[in-house]
Amino acid sequence: MQVDASGKIFIDAISDTFELTEIIHRLGEFISDGADPEAARYLARNAMATAEHAAWRIREQSERIAALERDSVTDPLTGLLNLRGFQQELHRALSDARRHDETGALIYIDLDQFKVINDTYGHCAGDAVLKRVASVLHSNVRDADRVARHGGDEFAVIMFRTELADAKHRADLLTWSLNHAAVDWQGSPIPVQASLGTEVFGANDAETTIIERADQAMYRSKQIRAEFPVMLPSLMPAQPVDHQSA
Repeated sequence: MQVDASGKIFIDAISDTFELTEIIHRLGEFISDGADPEAARYLARNAMATAEHAAWRIREQSERIAALERDSVTDPLTGLLNLRGFQQELHRALSDARRHDETGALIYIDLDQFKVINDTYGHCAGDAVLKRVASVLHSNVRDADRVARHGGDEFAVIMFRTELADAKHRADLLTWSLNHAAVDWQGSPIPVQASLGTEVFGANDAETTIIERADQAMYRSKQIRAEFPVMLPSLMPAQPVDHQSA
């Protein structure tokens, strides 16, 4: 424990450790030399207080490090994983697939006509749409899945331990939910439009090829949507039932 020029106490774990070691050493000498019991008790109390301060400081620093680690993999706008977090989770998903000889899936999402939204309503409206998309995605995946903002208006969902049929069903649910979502911007509804591509991966797949295949699947979907524009919400099929919410 140290005191700065203003008299404010500040705590440094390393300094506290050295101070605690010195106090314990002095306490041992006092006891060996038959020192006054009151002086020994004073040193013992000092040692306890210093140890508590050191422990508090270490806990505080651990929490700060954990927060910094979370921030390093989190997109500040949406609260989803950022590109770095996505890469880490995809690497983990592939490691699990190799270890347990199982399959997973990557759902790649790209917003349609997002530039038009920014040009028409402004970037603040675009940010509101991105946050709405993040909320829809987060609300419609399993607890075990990981959702990321891959960059710009691109998003991704990593599904651990899933089969092709379940992945496609999840993609259908997300497609329906996203394309039925909208943002009320200053009295004007801005509909969300999104194209999705799904790719299943296994133990022998590489990260780059999985991303490339999912991206290609998404662009095929985007081309189809361009040729056959999305139907009006009142004419859209009923919402797919989520049979695997956990």
